[in-house]
Amino acid sequence: MRPDMIVRIAQDYEGPDLIRQTPGRLGVWDGIYFTQEPVKECDYLIVLRSQMRNPISVSCPKENVWAIVQDPYYPGFNDWLVEGYEQFSSVFTPYIPYKSDVFIPSHPALPWYVNRSYDQLMELPIPPKSRKLSWITGNQADIPGHFKRKAFLDFLRKRGNLDFDL
Repeated sequence: MRPDMIVRIAQDYEGPDLIRQTPGRLGVWDGIYFTQEPVKECDYLIVLRSQMRNPISVSCPKENVWAIVQDPYYPGFNDWLVEGYEQFSSVFTPYIPYKSDVFIPSHPALPWYVNRSYDQLMELPIPPKSRKLSWITGNQADIPGHFKRKAFLDFLRKRGNLDFDL
């Protein structure tokens, strides 16, 4: 039996298990089936933070071929954003390189990197918030934005008068 809707998620990097972010790790949410496996047909194709190095072969309505940009644009790193975006009907991105209806301002839609499934997180109690600011960050340092994030953290720490959870 075919689900109500099939969404193929394509990514060309090793990342967290996105399916664990669905109830029961089943890849299904409100009748929508999400898969990272190659399928012949899908209702939506979402290209997630891809460097566009690997070809994707799937039958999908052109208006439902989307890209979600997770890293800020940086020349030489994700040039497809400014040179090859025409293959997408929508590009959700924090960086708008051209005036075009294709580009939709968006946060980076990052998956979580905590070592817990959706069900495990739902079972956890919500701790009381004791500070005004919380910051969750990683140690990745590959592109200029990562270095800027680290510099901002160093700046906040040196000020010493901002009480925040890290």
